[in-house]
Amino acid sequence: MVRTGAADGFNVLVAGAFADAVHFRFGTDFTLAEVIRAVAREHTGSEDAENDFDPYVAERLILAVLDNGSVEGLGEEATARAQFALLVGLVGDRNLDDAGMNEFLASSRSLADIMIARA
Repeated sequence: MVRTGAADGFNVLVAGAFADAVHFRFGTDFTLAEVIRAVAREHTGSEDAENDFDPYVAERLILAVLDNGSVEGLGEEATARAQFALLVGLVGDRNLDDAGMNEFLASSRSLADIMIARA
């Protein structure tokens, strides 16, 4: 069940943004190799040990969003670290201008609203 307190609302928004970014990057015609390469690129590009994440968790998160896997059994902290690091990388790769960022945020908010409504 999704709670809608301030922190939980933020978490749902991040999940919506992550799903939006993953779908934009990979679409429906993706390969496992593309997912692995994208995660490896983000993981090796992480210079800050605080922002380090488990590539296995990251791959599973992406595949779950793409309806090709599950996040069952993944730890909350590892999931949050991977999700946030990938979100930053996927959005950064898009080089959005202000209008593009506003569009992305509006789309992410819509996905978050749907997730809350389904909870």
